[in-house]
Amino acid sequence: MDWYKTYGKTHGFYEWGAPILTVSDPELIKQILVKDFYKFRNRRPVPGKGTGVFSKTMLTARDDHWKRIRAIASPTFSSYKLKRLYPLIDECCRDFLAALDRDVSTGQTEVDLKRVMGAYSMDVIASTAFATKTHPYFDASNPFVMKANRVMTIVFSLITWQTFVAMILPTCLTKTPVWKRLAKGVQSNAMFFIDVIQRLMSERKKSGKKRNDFMQLLMDVKREDNMTTGADSVATDAMSGHHVNEGVDELMAEKQALSGVVEKKLTEAEIIAQCLLFFVAGYETTATTL
Repeated sequence: MDWYKTYGKTHGFYEWGAPILTVSDPELIKQILVKDFYKFRNRRPVPGKGTGVFSKTMLTARDDHWKRIRAIASPTFSSYKLKRLYPLIDECCRDFLAALDRDVSTGQTEVDLKRVMGAYSMDVIASTAFATKTHPYFDASNPFVMKANRVMTIVFSLITWQTFVAMILPTCLTKTPVWKRLAKGVQSNAMFFIDVIQRLMSERKKSGKKRNDFMQLLMDVKREDNMTTGADSVATDAMSGHHVNEGVDELMAEKQALSGVVEKKLTEAEIIAQCLLFFVAGYETTATTL
C-alpha cells in the first residue's frame, strides 16, 4: 500500500534480478485478465512443480499445452457433472460424523480439528478423484494417507528453500540437470499416486466398469467441435457451468483463448496430472479452511 500511494496504480520493482510489474488499476487488470488474457495465460514457473507429470497440470502447463488441456478439461467442471460427485461426498460426511460419534461415546471431550478436518478432506479427495476409500479416522498407517502427508510436507518445504534459491540463481543454472534433480522431490514422492491412478485407469479400461468420480470424468470427456465457436453451446455452458457469473467480455475472451484446439481427448499423463493437481491444491487448503 505504501508503494501504491507513493508510485501510483502501476509501478515496478526488482525481485532479485527479475523485473516485476504491479498493476492495481481496475481497467488494466480487466484488460490483462479478461480481454487480452490469451496473451497473459502463463503463470510464473515454480521450482519443483513444473517438471515431469507436474508440467501437465492446468496450473503449470504453458502456451498451447495449457490451451489444449484447459479446452478439453473445461466441460468436466459443469455443475451437472460435478453434482455426480455429491453421493461420494455424502458418504464421506457420514464417515466423518461416525468418527466423531465414536470419539464422544468413548468419553473424549476434545477434538484436534486440524487432524479430523485433514482426515475428512483426504477422504473426500481420495473418493472423488482417486476412487479410493482411505478410512483415515481408523487407519493412520494407510499408505495413501502417509504418502499424501509426505507430499504436502515437501510441497511446503519447497516454498522455504527451492523457491528462494531459484530467485537468487540465474536461469542458466536453474535449467541444468543438477538443479532439476534437486527440484524433483515432489515428483518422486508422487509416484505412489501416479501408480494408483495408472492401475485404476487400466482396470477400468479392461473391465469397462465406470465410477462417478473426477478421474472418470476426465477419462470420458470428449471435446466437441463447436465448443468455443457455437453461440448455443457457449450459452448452455454459461448457464450450467463455471461461467454462470461471467459477462459477454469473459465469454468472448475464453472463446479466443481456447480457439484452434482440434484434439478431442486428454492423454493418460494429462489425466494423471489433473488428478494430482486436484489433490495437491485441495487437501491442505480445504482442511485449513474448514
